[in-house]
Amino acid sequence: MAISLSRAQVNAWRLSRHHLARRVRKGEVEKVVSDLCGVQAQVLSYAALAIWARVEDITLDDVQDALWKHHSVVKTWCMRGTLHLLAASDFPVYVAARKIDLVFKRVWLTTDVSEKDRERIVNAIHDALDGQILSRERLAEEVVERLGMTARMRKHMLSGWGNLLHPAAEKGYLCFGPSQGAKVTFVRPDQWLGGWVEPNGTEAWKMLLRRFFSTYGPTNHHDIGHWWGIRPDKAKTLMDFIREELEEVEFEGEKRWIRKGTLNGS
Repeated sequence: MAISLSRAQVNAWRLSRHHLARRVRKGEVEKVVSDLCGVQAQVLSYAALAIWARVEDITLDDVQDALWKHHSVVKTWCMRGTLHLLAASDFPVYVAARKIDLVFKRVWLTTDVSEKDRERIVNAIHDALDGQILSRERLAEEVVERLGMTARMRKHMLSGWGNLLHPAAEKGYLCFGPSQGAKVTFVRPDQWLGGWVEPNGTEAWKMLLRRFFSTYGPTNHHDIGHWWGIRPDKAKTLMDFIREELEEVEFEGEKRWIRKGTLNGS
């Protein structure tokens, strides 16, 4: 029979795992971002506030230093197509996870660009960023010039939604660089981070799911689907990757799962 967990028990566990019961040391920004499975960063100051609540004595400048000076945290499009901060060491893992067709069907917001041209653009973005930090405008100009494309394509690349930039981020070909005034810039992650070790898709998902259950448990496939932006049935299939590592519990009248050993503190 599954063990029943109370709201108080679960709250205490999650507060601890989210570093909200006790802040970590100032130098552990990357660890906090990693443990949280990414921090949403549509507005960077809000992401910094979420980190501040978990890390001692930091300011927005410290978060910006982690991004632009130490390169220990990365800003990119990730889960649900939204901007997130990710731990730099985790970025290749998220890229690998997104390549599994089971969980991520590529959706292109720009419907009047052929699949062949999209692939050419993504590859051109990768090449254009070689050794460079480019604003959105300069990147668009570089790509259009390299491929001999029309002004219409440049307009798509300048879209605030990043219509033709998301796919490059998905492949790990770009992430955000330091802003130039009010202008955002982009860099190549393999060069910006000083290396790139990417696991296969299955191993990537095992790593992410272990972390997700460790931080957000007790949880289920609906929560995974909400986090990643996929249908619950797809998320349920993903759970099979670590099914033998999970233990069923009851929480608020529902079946949930935690990692084995959680209840005895191991």
